Amino acid sequence: MALPGGDTALQDAQFQGELAAFMASLRHMESGGNYQIFGQPTKYGRASGAYQFLDSTWGGYGGYTRAADAPPEVQDQRARELMTEYYNGVAKGDWRAVAVAWHAGPGAVPDYFAGTLNTADINMKTTAYANSIVNSMERNAGVTLSKGHTYGATGESMSMLDDADADVQDAWQLAKDKLEEYGLSELFPEIESYLLKGLSAEAAIGRIRDHEVFKERFSGLQGRLDNGYNAISPYQYLQQENEIKNLMAEAGFPEGFYDEPDDLAAFIANDVRPEEVASRIRLAQRAAMDADPLVKEELMERFGIGLDSEADLVAYFLDPQRAVPYLELKSQVGTAELGAATQRAMGLGRTLSTEHAQELARTGYTGREIKERLKGRGGMTQQMIGEGRGISATEVAAAEFGLDSEAVANIRRLRQERQLRGARRSGAMMTEAGVGGFGTANT
Repeated sequence: MALPGGDTALQDAQFQGELAAFMASLRHMESGGNYQIFGQPTKYGRASGAYQFLDSTWGGYGGYTRAADAPPEVQDQRARELMTEYYNGVAKGDWRAVAVAWHAGPGAVPDYFAGTLNTADINMKTTAYANSIVNSMERNAGVTLSKGHTYGATGESMSMLDDADADVQDAWQLAKDKLEEYGLSELFPEIESYLLKGLSAEAAIGRIRDHEVFKERFSGLQGRLDNGYNAISPYQYLQQENEIKNLMAEAGFPEGFYDEPDDLAAFIANDVRPEEVASRIRLAQRAAMDADPLVKEELMERFGIGLDSEADLVAYFLDPQRAVPYLELKSQVGTAELGAATQRAMGLGRTLSTEHAQELARTGYTGREIKERLKGRGGMTQQMIGEGRGISATEVAAAEFGLDSEAVANIRRLRQERQLRGARRSGAMMTEAGVGGFGTANT
């Protein structure tokens, strides 16, 4: 196209430079450059795409029902055509008038030229919108606008917010502080565009929750929903992150040990709250750092939990990806401890069945209680010559704690048999390994 007067080629080049700068400023204002974004529903419809076209204005361009469905180059082409139409028509070559037409419709442009424009919507006054776009256009793109228009100082690296009123500036500071707290400073430009539309800091941040950068930072939020847990706010998310980090530090774990963003996101996604993390740390310490070799042996034999180092064992109990329920982990450690206590009381190799150990653990018995009550009962498991069958450590414990009526009967039978054999306290015995010679049989 050619502008009135002068060299056509130069004017075309100048117009194309201004148009590109205008498109960039408006795109930044409307969507932060997000071509797939959708605006909030309004009485006029729902806008979408980088330039926030209403479906009625988009008009099925390029065969796409909504602007956001179209690829960026198609959205850019539609915006370029409509802006050029406004510029050459109702806006009379005035870029601020083009912005007015874009925001309030071409019918508002005559009032703009007459100085009577008082159009506003729920977001932002049209005049402030137009001023922000044109000032940003000239400042940031460094263009010299056609027809001699002057739209503010040039040569300064300033954002659109520099022209905003005090309320917008206050909202910007609140949003900026919040984004810095979230570690999302890169989203400043997108938040800026929403604030310039008159949204509150909270509402503007709410708009960016669908941004990929936000989703990546707070990946545990979607993970919670996928796993069937209730939604939490980013503020609650950060609280849980900080509490878990502090717990890891207080436990003496090195930096980076289950306190990285992915680890923390997995804890949150699996609803592993800080109080449960603290309990898992205590379990890990019991199972690894404070456990005797027999407990570790029992963990390996019963549950296959046998790793190369104590750090690996601790990691097993903290691994948020494993998502083993805390009560199950607690049962595993308790079972291993009771099994180890049984061996210490009755002799190595003589231990409880996993089923009975788990039942005692659930009942609340401790290793100390098991050791005291089974101390000296190892002789019951030694099969003396002439006896029909031996008694296992599991049966001795099951009888002692009333877990199995059959075991109680077997122990009673064995004692009666030994009493009937007389007062003899020694004789040839057979142990679990074979004939053991002469010794003492405890009854």
